[in-house]
Amino acid sequence: MSEADFLQQVRGCKEHLRMQIARAEFPEGTRLDEAQLRRETGATVRAVRAALSDLAREGLILRKRHVGTFVADRLPAANVTVLPKLRSVGLLSSRRQEVFISDGFCSKVLTGLRLALQPPAQVTWFLHEHGRTMGVDDLPLVDLDAIRRACQGVVAVEAYNASQLNELSRAGVPLVVVDFAPPLAAFDSVEVDHFQAGYLATRHLLELGHREIAYVGEGLVAQSTDPTWQARLNGYLRAMVEAGQAVSPAHVMDTQRNLRVVAERLPAFDARRRPSAYVLCTGGFADALVQVLADLGRAVPAQVSLAAADSAAYTAGGAVLSQARVDYEMLGRNAARVLAARLACKAMPPMRNLLPVLFAPGQTSAPCAKA
Repeated sequence: MSEADFLQQVRGCKEHLRMQIARAEFPEGTRLDEAQLRRETGATVRAVRAALSDLAREGLILRKRHVGTFVADRLPAANVTVLPKLRSVGLLSSRRQEVFISDGFCSKVLTGLRLALQPPAQVTWFLHEHGRTMGVDDLPLVDLDAIRRACQGVVAVEAYNASQLNELSRAGVPLVVVDFAPPLAAFDSVEVDHFQAGYLATRHLLELGHREIAYVGEGLVAQSTDPTWQARLNGYLRAMVEAGQAVSPAHVMDTQRNLRVVAERLPAFDARRRPSAYVLCTGGFADALVQVLADLGRAVPAQVSLAAADSAAYTAGGAVLSQARVDYEMLGRNAARVLAARLACKAMPPMRNLLPVLFAPGQTSAPCAKA
């Protein structure tokens, strides 16, 4: 590595950590994880240690020999970055405007985003025209000059074209993408921990004594149209393996992301596997699943328990669904904060903001009935 590259890594690492401290992601006295900092910034061990030494001299952190590195108990006010006011944001999506507004996830993210803007606020839509049917990775082509004239930065929602998003970011457009951050992303992102959602839903059923647990969602694929579905599936697999349960592709019912397929495939799948519980990739499948199981004489939760890895539906057959719940409005608020942080300091490496999930047991899961 050249000396110039090394110094660039040190600068990037310092600005990354400064902004995390300024946003109170690391409150005063927090112990810092150097390995995590290396993963977030891509910096070498030497660069991270040089950055921490510089920040220690500035009074932002304390390094205690044989103990660790900590955020200073009293932060110098001069080092806390004041984020700029955000009054104009571009909204980029593969969805059409009428679909975006009617979709529960998108509309809640939009609500949170608007609440975080400083009035008078303006949201400029960069979406496909009415009436077109587009895939989730088919983003509209946007003129860069039009973006710069219309808004301070862009928030992308339901947008999975990494190549096009990277082009925007590398062209100097301040960009925050909601719930999508591939390994080579050059843009900032605000994400939900979907892996944890799938894991928690499965752990809940395991703790109730269930062992034959099937998964309903998307099968294992090399490239998903929505990476969050694969993340939830991987969380299910991790929890099953940790519990010493055998899992195979036969435990996963691939719905092809279609409610109709759930009704068509579930009878044969249930007869073949006879699970005592199901993990649903999305709560949106819950009502259809409950109805098919009832037609098969399998009541929820008396004979079969359900837990969902997201909060797309709060009830299933009139019962409160056991599910991982996400504050989607907070996703929008955090996207605005990350965008403001990017405007305050353009020299930082791509930022990642991970939103945790909370699993809420409901009326669709019960202890496994003794055979």
